[in-house]
Amino acid sequence: MISYHVLPDYNLYWSSDPGFRVDEIANVMTIKRFKVLLRTLHLNDNSKQPQRDEETFDKLYKVRPLVTLINEACQAAAKNTSSQSIDESMIIFKGRSSLKQYMPMKPVKRGYKVWCKCDSSTGYLYEFDIYTGKQDAGTEGGLGSKVVKKLTEKLLDVEEEKHVTFDNFFCDYHLLNYLYEKRIFATGTVRRNRIELPNFIKKKKGKKASQKLNKGEYRWRVKDNVSFVVWQDTKEVLILSNVFHPQIERTTVNRTQKDGSNLAISCPLTVREYTKRMGE
Repeated sequence: MISYHVLPDYNLYWSSDPGFRVDEIANVMTIKRFKVLLRTLHLNDNSKQPQRDEETFDKLYKVRPLVTLINEACQAAAKNTSSQSIDESMIIFKGRSSLKQYMPMKPVKRGYKVWCKCDSSTGYLYEFDIYTGKQDAGTEGGLGSKVVKKLTEKLLDVEEEKHVTFDNFFCDYHLLNYLYEKRIFATGTVRRNRIELPNFIKKKKGKKASQKLNKGEYRWRVKDNVSFVVWQDTKEVLILSNVFHPQIERTTVNRTQKDGSNLAISCPLTVREYTKRMGE
């Protein structure tokens, strides 16, 4: 009740001032007993908590059983669908915490960053992982790939077809090859500076990356089990996929012109399917 009937201080729920006192709370127990329970409530055994210099150290150790329980409940309450999306989410928090992240480009700029795997249609949350910060003092290369691999572990045992989408923070050529080998289809936008992309898309010092395409035009390459597409919309769209072949699977999308009319322009199926599954 306290979580949705918020007052500035715990003591006010037991206040003699009728403007603050909440009888539904104050009549259940005394303020002293409430504080004792609050102080002694634990979710994990503190005596077994790993030290900071140990490999198994976990910043979320004190609440890890609850995090695991919520994840298990989310997975048990729904069946896996053939289309899921992985992205990051921010939980607003302005207090002091070593887990707090600052992301100036997000609507919620300060808070806890959470990696989420959700259903592409309904947005149902299947699994999440709270980001606890860098694991060492060095750079954090490959973080996006590690997140996707961790959140797709439970899909390895699913026999039905599954297709996962994610944005350019996570996507690279080696990740899509890995997922293909694990029988998981995947599509994602990709950053221009990722390794293993075609030479025509890479920028060289003092030169343009490639000749600008007209709207609706695209270029593509295929390597091993992964296809790359650069498609010209209002801006360039760069996509990797291990499920759609850009030469064979094409479609059209409608774009509104300056006079208000709609014009159907050519589009690789991989682009349309990605935007549909990511809700963009």
